[in-house]
Amino acid sequence: MRPGLTAFEPEAQGQLVEGLEFHQFYFRLGGTRGPNHTTMCAPRVRLLGDVALVTYVRLNQRLGPDGQPAVTAFEETRIWQKQAGQWRHVHFHRSSAQLSRARSAAE
Repeated sequence: MRPGLTAFEPEAQGQLVEGLEFHQFYFRLGGTRGPNHTTMCAPRVRLLGDVALVTYVRLNQRLGPDGQPAVTAFEETRIWQKQAGQWRHVHFHRSSAQLSRARSAAE
């Protein structure tokens, strides 16, 4: 059995998540409701043999609970691996860009 997707993301509270079961909970909720738009900023791809490293900032525009436009930003790194001639997404790390900036300012 080959390993599935692994991830570090804010919802996992610092824990490494393995497989898709953790994510299925959110998929079953039905996704984003109301107007929304996602933008991928400054994408970079680095090939390292049979591994590709993809980095970018994802901006999510939505209406907040108060009906006002709101933007959230996430810094993401995704790792793809060529297995049996096909690229598979094997790991990602997603962090809140707002929290990263707040930590940098405090240091």
